[in-house]
Amino acid sequence: MEAEIKEAINRVSQSDYGSEALDILYNAAHFSSGKMRAGMFVHLVSDPIRLNAALRLLSQHSLVDLADIESTFTIKSSIQRLVRKILKKQKRQMAVLQEALFVAFCNVRDKNCLNHIMAILRHASEYEELIETMIGFPIFLMDKLFKENNHCKAYAIANSTMELFTKTFSHQHSMIVRLQIELAKFFLIHLKYSDRSKGIEILLRHQRQIVEFDFPYDVNYADPAIDFLILMELIIKLQQLLMKFDTLHSAAAEGNLSKNNNFIGSGTGVNLEDTNARTPLHEACEQGRLSAVELLLTKGAMYDVKDALNKTPLQICSNEEVRELLISVKNAFKIVKAGRTKRLSELISEHPVIVNAQDSSGHNLLHQASWKCNTAAAQLLLDVGVDPTHVSVEGRTPLHVAASKKCVGIVEMFLQSVHCKKLQDFVDAKIPDQGTTALHIAAEKGDVEMMQCLLKHGASFDIRNNRKETPRMFSKKESTRNLLDLIERCFLDVNKGNSEVVSELQKVKPEECWAIMNARDTQNHTLLQAAVMNKQKTIARDLIKIIQEAEHYLKRNTLLRKTN
Repeated sequence: MEAEIKEAINRVSQSDYGSEALDILYNAAHFSSGKMRAGMFVHLVSDPIRLNAALRLLSQHSLVDLADIESTFTIKSSIQRLVRKILKKQKRQMAVLQEALFVAFCNVRDKNCLNHIMAILRHASEYEELIETMIGFPIFLMDKLFKENNHCKAYAIANSTMELFTKTFSHQHSMIVRLQIELAKFFLIHLKYSDRSKGIEILLRHQRQIVEFDFPYDVNYADPAIDFLILMELIIKLQQLLMKFDTLHSAAAEGNLSKNNNFIGSGTGVNLEDTNARTPLHEACEQGRLSAVELLLTKGAMYDVKDALNKTPLQICSNEEVRELLISVKNAFKIVKAGRTKRLSELISEHPVIVNAQDSSGHNLLHQASWKCNTAAAQLLLDVGVDPTHVSVEGRTPLHVAASKKCVGIVEMFLQSVHCKKLQDFVDAKIPDQGTTALHIAAEKGDVEMMQCLLKHGASFDIRNNRKETPRMFSKKESTRNLLDLIERCFLDVNKGNSEVVSELQKVKPEECWAIMNARDTQNHTLLQAAVMNKQKTIARDLIKIIQEAEHYLKRNTLLRKTN
């Protein structure tokens, strides 16, 4: 059945409204099974006509069962499981889960909202990266419901989330305690409501086994003063309990390298903040654990992040060697900005562990080199192993920055340095807030040379951002539009078996031809692959000749430039 679902998804993707249809399908696969309102998905597909067309398309391929009036549809749990399995294999499930949470939040008034939220959180629990979201989202949602005076649903979410965490994690898991702390703080803020005791009751029901209170609590005789004392004591005791858990923070404070490596190796974020916004680097610096500081910096620790008291790790150092090391990290960022590559090389030789450090925005030294178009520094950093695929807090890679600054030389370096297995994901990486790729940026800048550089390394010429806009729609210059239009025509001709594509490509300059031949469509196919897929043997043979001629020309030109 999995093969049938894959085939159906493939057919949908190639149809009109296919993109919208798959967005709905992927999100619905993580919702509670049963009847769903079509209107729930207007935040994915805002146009009602396109929304209904997308649902009809899914129904035609037996992926959903559409009601006659088209206002509701159902999706079988077996199909949901298979769709989730497919997304997991493609490593796309985490992104879909984040989108599904947004859709659920936008439909908080839906009668099945609670079931959908719990289903999404259940699936999210498989991903360590989404655990923080699992805590923050219910609190955020409850706050919205309290403001709307919908207290019953807010308490229902609190209770269901606690039950979900208790089932998902072991009873002594730190995530349960962290959720309880956040819930306790939330209920403390909302003590003025008459049904406040429900919140305390929910917390105590799940925590009596490990926390004993100085104040006896009886829901029938609760009053605001006792409620306040109970919640304050609960928060304090839960925080004390949380401190007992073995964490990366405690390992950093101890200077235990084995534990540090184990936590990081198992997926714990090196910049994870505790309830006081302190990172493991804060703990290691305060305790003067030089080896732990070196390890954390090697793993990408943020050297200048501030805690709840507005203190950076450098400001709380208790060891002169640690202080010197952090100052070196700070200087490295300044040196790259100033273009002093020789001094950067000396600094890296003195302190090799600084090369992977990040600032509080999640930028590494390659981001900094890209901003300044510092080609020499970028090459040095690549040579010592700095990761060009690193993503900042805002979701930008150094490639996005270099593309925005029109640094073609640096972009070429990045693309050549990335392993072929990671190249496609890297060149098409999207900035999360708008879904913008490096090609979108280059098109908007009117930078044809940059576009050719990206395309020749396999960039998707028709990739869409979060607003379904392609790089062509971003193009402000005729030259960039012409290039993308030509690529689109070539793909259309190949798919239709139109041999005129060969003569058109033969008229193009070798550099541009090489970019066109390596560009990919949304199916991740090059022109040659599209010809083979469509069994256009003659066209495929001609395209191979064109590729060989262009490659020969470019190699000869490169050799001549080196000779001269």
